[in-house]
Amino acid sequence: MTAFDQLASLLRARSGLVIGPDKLYLLEVRLGPILQRERLRDLAALADRLLRPGAEAIAEAVVEAMTTNESLFFRDQRPFANAPTRCRRCWPRGRRGRRCASGRPPARRGRRPTRSP
Repeated sequence: MTAFDQLASLLRARSGLVIGPDKLYLLEVRLGPILQRERLRDLAALADRLLRPGAEAIAEAVVEAMTTNESLFFRDQRPFANAPTRCRRCWPRGRRGRRCASGRPPARRGRRPTRSP
């Protein structure tokens, strides 16, 4: 088993991250600081170190370095770009804020709330 295969299997087992052979550059870039900190020459030396007993801290550092721990939900603009145009087309003017997700109007539309005695 190559160093890439060992690191890929570690990442898949610990975080569910699947890395193909085309992502070798990503391993080199993100694991570079760990290689420097541990004074290792390359990914093969890192894979050998992970096989030794007591390498739990290094394994956790590898998983943390490779996983993206931020949400890209609001960075993806495509779903949000179409929302205002769709809303404007299908909802009548002036009622955009009062409609619910099913498209039905509110139950008490046009009535004023009554005061209790």
